[in-house]
Amino acid sequence: MEIFTSAIMPPAECYATTGAFIGIFVASGAGGLDDAELVKFGPDENLYVCSASNGCVMRYDGTSGAPLRSAIGAVGTAQFTTPGSGGLSDPHDLAFGPDGNLYVASLGSSAVIQYDGTTGALLSQFVTTGVPTAHGVEFGRDENLYVASFGSTGIAHFEGSTGAALGNFVVPGVGGMSGPADLVFCPRVVGDLDGDGDVDLSDLSEFAACVNGPQNSALPPGCIQSVFDQSDLDNDTDVDLQDFAKFIFGFDG
Repeated sequence: MEIFTSAIMPPAECYATTGAFIGIFVASGAGGLDDAELVKFGPDENLYVCSASNGCVMRYDGTSGAPLRSAIGAVGTAQFTTPGSGGLSDPHDLAFGPDGNLYVASLGSSAVIQYDGTTGALLSQFVTTGVPTAHGVEFGRDENLYVASFGSTGIAHFEGSTGAALGNFVVPGVGGMSGPADLVFCPRVVGDLDGDGDVDLSDLSEFAACVNGPQNSALPPGCIQSVFDQSDLDNDTDVDLQDFAKFIFGFDG
């Protein structure tokens, strides 16, 4: 959902039951916010916002909405990245990659810029070709980067670790697609560890191989492949009875 106002509403989970209005989560202008675009929660559970007019990404406390600047952000702001760094211009969407770094669609420069996911420091111009007016970004389960190219009216994809072009994932204009602004992958079935669309005995075998008991961070190799495919279903760094309860809930034979 794109946001056309300059204020951010409370986290989506607040609306999970009734959709009733609760209040403004981040006020217009808070921390320098100007022309808010797409928003995402990061691995640290804080809220990251594309501030289009500022040419940067803002960060806010995920519970209170208070501005949380990085060490490189200007004092008194919520700047996580430095305005304009890496050529960032009119940022419209962002995504955290499997490597924990931040990737931002730069509509004004037709590029995807990569930043350190912890410090906000510029790492690279990750994608600079093949994305006319890059608008939406998302990582797939294959850990590659997918970009909604507003200008070419298609979806391009790129190798997730290098940024190398992999071609059009969705051919421009197919099905009448026009000016794609964002994209989303359907949620994976909880417990579907082999990615075949169901949760069955093969998944149980994979899960059982990863059980290591409570509060043991030394998971066997391969048991947490990435943030997109894991046996640690409750994300507490171990695989135990709580994960098994979630697994059984999704078991369908």
